[in-house]
Amino acid sequence: MSGSAYYWCLHCFRASKAERLAPGPIEPGECPYPDCDGIFWDLIPWEDIRRMTKNGSGLPEIPKTDELYYPEKDGRLVVQEV
Repeated sequence: MSGSAYYWCLHCFRASKAERLAPGPIEPGECPYPDCDGIFWDLIPWEDIRRMTKNGSGLPEIPKTDELYYPEKDGRLVVQEV
């Protein structure tokens, strides 16, 4: 697998290590969380999330997998513990 070390899922708002992603027809694969149906186009490299969101510099360099990174209407991601 090429690309990012971590991905954020647009469906479940959780991050995952790249090697945990489920295999799919197109890289990066599919979201590994069993309660999520996110597929390759729902997975965004974590470094892109940090660059694109208004509070990206305040987000951790390495995301925690036990937290939700919930998008707000103003373009920020808000951390919520699962």
